[in-house]
Amino acid sequence: MEAAFDTCWRCGTHRDGKPAIEPELFAISPAKHNHFEDVCANRPVSNFIFIAKFARLLLLFVVAAMFLDEKFLILGYTILAVYSFWAARSLQVSLSILSIMVLVTAFHMAGFKLYGRPVSVEIQSLKSPERVTALEIPNLVRLENGESFQLRNVILLRALDFTKPPTNSCMADWDLMAIRRVLNMRQQEYAPVALEATRLVDDKVKLICLQRASYWCGNTWFPRFFPRRLSRHLRVDFEMVLATSGIAIPSSNHVMEVNDPRDPVMMAFARNDFLQMPPCQTDFVDVARALFRKDELLLGAQLIVETRGTNYYRALRRVIEQATASPTQGLYGHWANSESMAPLLMRIDPATARTSLTNALANPKASALTIRLPVCALTEWGKLEGYDYLFAAIESQSIRPEARKELLSQILIDFRFLSDLSKMDWVDTHWVYFLNWYRAYREQLTWKHTSDGRKGFALRDHDVFDETYLKTIEPYRSASLKKSNNKVPGRLVE
Repeated sequence: MEAAFDTCWRCGTHRDGKPAIEPELFAISPAKHNHFEDVCANRPVSNFIFIAKFARLLLLFVVAAMFLDEKFLILGYTILAVYSFWAARSLQVSLSILSIMVLVTAFHMAGFKLYGRPVSVEIQSLKSPERVTALEIPNLVRLENGESFQLRNVILLRALDFTKPPTNSCMADWDLMAIRRVLNMRQQEYAPVALEATRLVDDKVKLICLQRASYWCGNTWFPRFFPRRLSRHLRVDFEMVLATSGIAIPSSNHVMEVNDPRDPVMMAFARNDFLQMPPCQTDFVDVARALFRKDELLLGAQLIVETRGTNYYRALRRVIEQATASPTQGLYGHWANSESMAPLLMRIDPATARTSLTNALANPKASALTIRLPVCALTEWGKLEGYDYLFAAIESQSIRPEARKELLSQILIDFRFLSDLSKMDWVDTHWVYFLNWYRAYREQLTWKHTSDGRKGFALRDHDVFDETYLKTIEPYRSASLKKSNNKVPGRLVE
């Protein structure tokens, strides 16, 4: 193809040796090669051939990235840049392709890929974030800059101080851990919670915080063409975070105003397990009444029972009877019927619990759950009258061995909590002597809570982990072992 050229296409030199008319337009100077013998004879002369080879190499590296790893695509960008500089007909084309390859590589590293795995980057952020210093009952949030805002849609169950270092030994630390768990903070990460205050049209303030995004599905990170970039953090409503972590419940106004089953605050409250609820307050009663008006009978009843609103048990009993007579389903999927309301009815009416337990003990086909529910209702919050009834049932000659063992396992939950489990195993088989200890020390037992939220029995004027507890039970344990060695009756039938 060289015969078709009167001049060297690399330097512009004529066949007769005359220099190029405009040498600045050519890639190299005439002194660097033998015009028609070395360089020109070994270079492509067609843009079409160059483009075809370039596309073929690009496709080859894309296929290699699909079957091997996307690193081969980055390697391909580098090789293509070198190849274009070597094989292009002009310096302008070489530099253009080289620039394009550098840009494509830079975009690839930033997450804008032709092919590869999605990457997690900081897309969402807060504007002028301020650290939270404290939460105050009923709905106040204090920030580090001295500002304070009222929560619009939730009521706080407990006050919380964000400035104290965590010790993991009290309820406040549990609340902080719950908030960090909802925000998907890492275990070793104790970074402060920052908020952005956004003014709304009605002169109210919406508090926004950042939640670490959680992409649980493995297909999210599967390689694909033109993968989208994933945000490392998401902007979420701080009120939803508080409701999800169990530190707040929706206000009565919010319950009445919201009709969306996907409302984040109400959805979080509907999934609440109602653990460590404070005593009943007027605000809680207003929330329960709002829930009843919205046909959320089960949620409203649970709120009254878990907060121990004994003054409202008579009215609550009528609500339960109404739900039992005509089952209803709430907006958030909870059915209020005889099955779901039965555990709540047993907790507010001991007579119902005793009747249900008697029937379960007499039924050979009764499940462990059928026995466990009335037991928990009778012994809730350390009711000694309930334990008296249970021990009387255990002593009954007509009780089945399986039912007696299930009753004991439920009773000992509140006593094993206070002592070394290895020293309490004898109670499972020598229950008669445990019953004697209980009757001897019944008047000294008191129901206590530990600083980390757990609960159980302790002796009066002593800590829940006081060794005095074990010292009092040791004589009964020794006597039981001695009687057992002498084959004295009174052991639990296996």
